[in-house]
Amino acid sequence: MKKILYLFLLFFAAAQLQAQTRDSIRTRPVARDSVQLRNSKLHSQDTTLTAAVRDSLKKHAEIFIPINRNSLTSGYEFNNQIKKADLMFHDYRYTADYMELFPLSFLRNLGSLGQPSELLIYGAGFNQTSYLHDGMLINNRLTNSFDLNFLPSESVDSIEIIPLARGFLYGTLNNTASVNFISKDNYSIGSSKAPYTRIRYYQAPNEEAMIDFIYSAYFSKKLITTAEITNKTMDDRFPNSNFSIWNGSLKMKYLLNNTFNIIAVYGYLKSQTGLYGGITKTYIDSLQGLANIPDQGLNVDVYYTNRYQKNTQHNFNLELLSNNFKNFKSDLNLYYRYNLTEFRENEKRASAAVPYIFDNNKSRTYGLSLRETYQDTVFNADLSGIYERNEFDGGAISVNENTGVLALAGRLSGALVNRTFIPSVFAKYLNYKNESYLGIGADVTLSITDNFKLYGGMSRFNEPLSITERNFIIPDSLRPVSNSFNRVKSISSRRLTVMEIGAALRLKDLQLGLNAFSCITSDKPSPVMLKQSGSVIGFIPEDSKVYGAGLNLNYNLWKFYVEARPAYYIVKESNYPLPKYTFNGGIYYRDTLFNANLHLKTGFMLEAAGRQNFYSYDFEKSLPAYNYFDAASASVYNVGEKVDPFTRLDFVLIGQIQKRATLYFTFENLFGKNYYVVPYYITPGQGMRIGFSWEFLN
Repeated sequence: MKKILYLFLLFFAAAQLQAQTRDSIRTRPVARDSVQLRNSKLHSQDTTLTAAVRDSLKKHAEIFIPINRNSLTSGYEFNNQIKKADLMFHDYRYTADYMELFPLSFLRNLGSLGQPSELLIYGAGFNQTSYLHDGMLINNRLTNSFDLNFLPSESVDSIEIIPLARGFLYGTLNNTASVNFISKDNYSIGSSKAPYTRIRYYQAPNEEAMIDFIYSAYFSKKLITTAEITNKTMDDRFPNSNFSIWNGSLKMKYLLNNTFNIIAVYGYLKSQTGLYGGITKTYIDSLQGLANIPDQGLNVDVYYTNRYQKNTQHNFNLELLSNNFKNFKSDLNLYYRYNLTEFRENEKRASAAVPYIFDNNKSRTYGLSLRETYQDTVFNADLSGIYERNEFDGGAISVNENTGVLALAGRLSGALVNRTFIPSVFAKYLNYKNESYLGIGADVTLSITDNFKLYGGMSRFNEPLSITERNFIIPDSLRPVSNSFNRVKSISSRRLTVMEIGAALRLKDLQLGLNAFSCITSDKPSPVMLKQSGSVIGFIPEDSKVYGAGLNLNYNLWKFYVEARPAYYIVKESNYPLPKYTFNGGIYYRDTLFNANLHLKTGFMLEAAGRQNFYSYDFEKSLPAYNYFDAASASVYNVGEKVDPFTRLDFVLIGQIQKRATLYFTFENLFGKNYYVVPYYITPGQGMRIGFSWEFLN
């Protein structure tokens, strides 16, 4: 935390010094550029200029406009986009908190910053969701998952939650759901092309702190350079629960002309997370329940006192954007991904009673992707192709292999009857480990009025097993016999049928959205964990049926603002750990004060979730398990214990000053109630989190 504070003071001092320099050194305004042809002395007096010179001057004055990528969902269709304005006035710690704004999401919160909490979208979590950044897959290719601690929140401009029927189209493995984080691309303030700087800082109990610094500038009229660096830290709240991370990125965008842009991006990440495993059940029982558990303390008994993981990433992307032809846009990407996860326990063999784990899980990805879009007033076409070569070296799954992946996807849609009837069909072909998989689907948007839309979509597809699943499917000869789990089957993929219906109403003071879905999966590999070690040792096939419905309500009454995002789930699989219901929202006072210099949002935010089944995590493989293997009886069983419902109330104040600086204040867990979302990761008690962000010109 001290490093973060020193950085913050350094940035603040530099900014103040620059402001003083501007105030004390005043220069005369410079007249317009003398090379301009209009309203210049050169133009009015010199009549001997040749046509060649005039053409040269025109070229010198040419304005270059960056090309924007096409989004994955169009604005006139039904979509689940979370916009920039909503993100700015939402209380958040890190990127996963943004997803609270979508009702059919649920964060399996592990209580402390940096812990690899799993986010569920449409009931799909690790190994089932494709996370995209500007349309490019950022999942760990070895585990087919992504830790949202690794994506800096401050560079996110908006978020697209892809309708469930189309979720499988994106990425290289036909995952159930897809989310696209769209990065900020234009950092200028207003119409100015002056350099842009932004700082965000916050601090919370347990020496938790974060600082993010962004700088963007036109180094020439054709070259835009953007750099970002982020540091987050948290000391031990309980033994071995500390966290630290450094993120850095550099993006250079070269505007060759108004029809061709070249973008180069390099990203670096280094993190270390203490995986303490939660507080032991024995310790909780010894204190006669959760109410007596201290909010912090290094004498608390935890499951793992010296288990941790380090993560190192190097990501490079070269992107070519072109709109040479009318209504067409091309997006070509060459990319490289390197990921090393160092998973350790009892690294120095200090205790003979603690297992020794020294695994290096490494992957390298070389990829090429091409996306071609065609858009006119009636018909749209979106075609994409991805080829990847993955090199895996996984200590956890004892695999050392190279894998090729080819994915071809297409979607055709029409905006018919004056854009009131918008049908589309889509399909995807996937070749993975020399096996072919096909998915097809269709959806339709009915735009009843400009403010009211209806939606329906359906798709069927096969999702290949991940590298981890392929190497840990329990073979028939070793499969334990159990009354609950006695199916003997060899599987290579899961089969899914998904459907979604929705409605959206947008009025001046009322925005209402409704989503309902079903996801039916055959031969879904269900992880089986060896309880003694906390490691997944295999999978058994199960069938699951998940149904859900969510409501997104935003209502403005005078200066009061109500947000409500309830969701309800039905799971036709006895052990699947999904709450019966979830809720987040709040009641706020919103106003513009002091001659429009202050935009204020303050009020109370409520979060709640219903009862759910017991489960545990194998973080090395990024898998939750609710089936356990008993070595003594050679049987698979599930814990009958349930995770209790919880309710949490926070006080939030967000104030934006002159659209440049924003102050954040949160009083968390007002009632100080101890609870956990995932056994037995106790969430923080009462505490205050204070922060700010500041945008300014250099």
